[in-house]
Amino acid sequence: MRRNLEKQYGKQQIEAGRAGWRSAMTVRLAAAGMCAAMLSGCGSVRMTEEEIVIPASGGAENAGAAETGDSRPQEMADSVAAQVQAPERYQTEIKDGNVMVRADAAFEIPDVAGIKTKKVTARFFTQEDYDTVNAALFDGQKLWDRDYEAMEDTHGFTLPELYARIEKMEAEKADGVDGDAPYGDKKETLNEQIAALRELVENAERKGADKVMEPVIVEIPAIVEKDEAADGDWFSLSGLVTVKGTDYFIDLMNHMDEEWRWTQFFASKNSGSGNYMPYGYIVGSQEEAQQIRDVTQSAQIHPEEVMAQAAEALEQLAISDYVLQDGEYFASYIAGQDDVAVVDRIGYGVHAVRMVDGVPVRYTHQDGGSMQEDERVCWPYEELTFIYDEEGLDEFRWSSPCEITDLSADYVFLLPFSDIQNVFEKMIIKKMQDSFDEEGGASGVEIEIDQICLSYVRIREKNAIEGTLIPVWDFFGTQTYKNESGEVIYIQESGYDSILTVNAMDGTVVDRKLGY
Repeated sequence: MRRNLEKQYGKQQIEAGRAGWRSAMTVRLAAAGMCAAMLSGCGSVRMTEEEIVIPASGGAENAGAAETGDSRPQEMADSVAAQVQAPERYQTEIKDGNVMVRADAAFEIPDVAGIKTKKVTARFFTQEDYDTVNAALFDGQKLWDRDYEAMEDTHGFTLPELYARIEKMEAEKADGVDGDAPYGDKKETLNEQIAALRELVENAERKGADKVMEPVIVEIPAIVEKDEAADGDWFSLSGLVTVKGTDYFIDLMNHMDEEWRWTQFFASKNSGSGNYMPYGYIVGSQEEAQQIRDVTQSAQIHPEEVMAQAAEALEQLAISDYVLQDGEYFASYIAGQDDVAVVDRIGYGVHAVRMVDGVPVRYTHQDGGSMQEDERVCWPYEELTFIYDEEGLDEFRWSSPCEITDLSADYVFLLPFSDIQNVFEKMIIKKMQDSFDEEGGASGVEIEIDQICLSYVRIREKNAIEGTLIPVWDFFGTQTYKNESGEVIYIQESGYDSILTVNAMDGTVVDRKLGY
């Protein structure tokens, strides 16, 4: 059963952090949904030269002896790079109506003898998972929370907190926020919320101000359970840990049934603030691009130092078979005047990915958790991300852990890249032309492909609750959308969004957003 520790008002900030992160993937996709094709670039994976090779041009003499899907016999190749026969670079230029595609792209291909398909099964977080993360990242500190029953009269707030909230709201009224309009994410107006807070202050003062100056604390048993309830209750372990004077909100959730695969381990020292999203990968103009550069530079975050901290954290976690991909800036947003989102804080996030037999399960912003109207099963991809600010670890995310086992006994056949290239050049035109109805005024697009990566992705049948790791080619780059006059409407660029994903075994197109 779910362990319910919240009171209706006293944990609003913390609950906002929890609920916001549960929907962060959806929000992220909604923001990127301005472009049906999604976006761009390939973050270089931090792996050894033995794990990844950028191949020189291959030749027919390196072809393999497996049999292709269309019965073309080949000799056995001694490596994946030899089997796929990728050129040193992929270079092309294609124009079809309102779509222009240019490519001058390097390859990232695993330096392995072959690739097998793998079975993927979702799993719960375990007590060992919690204890490992707590020891590595939070010094093994005890889990605690406010005693909301003891603080019932003030709904869990201390008197200084109530004063501060009233002062903030009054200041916003003075700045022009309508006091008679709904405020924040609630239906109550700003004036009504201020009045409710003032009533809590009166309750506190009647009780004795000295008794509500500090929160009442209670320790929470950090016991991780599985959710096996037939009615689909969600097991949730939540609270705070204090590390060197800094409080981190912790939320571990185990929930799986026939429709949902939703497991997450989340920690944040800013649970009452906005939720982090990848920052700056949708650029509407050169002015906005400059604003992004200004904001990230002012954050005083040094990516090289963050990568080193993330590498140390991953080593301390001692989770086997994970490596780091390069990072990206994140931003949290809060509602500003006229409900315009403004940047609340900046962080730099580093993604860790599984290496399965030397092949990465590449992270992208397309999280596999989108659902079509007739679909009932949601199962996002696994994610393991560390986000840092100027002071250190700000947020930790680990979602959808899984078990991976062999499925194919032998290496699978991989199409030569020339076949994949033909699929890409045909399907990218169709995909882009089909997207214009959803592009808000865009009538043309220019695509620059600069990186092509061969890696694993988990796929499943529609509405299925088990999956398979298969090898795919991801094409990364930049998309520039223009109106009928040729003016740039917006540019999409990122190291973590595949413009097109192609099954390396049979040439079919994979939708990373849907997971199949």
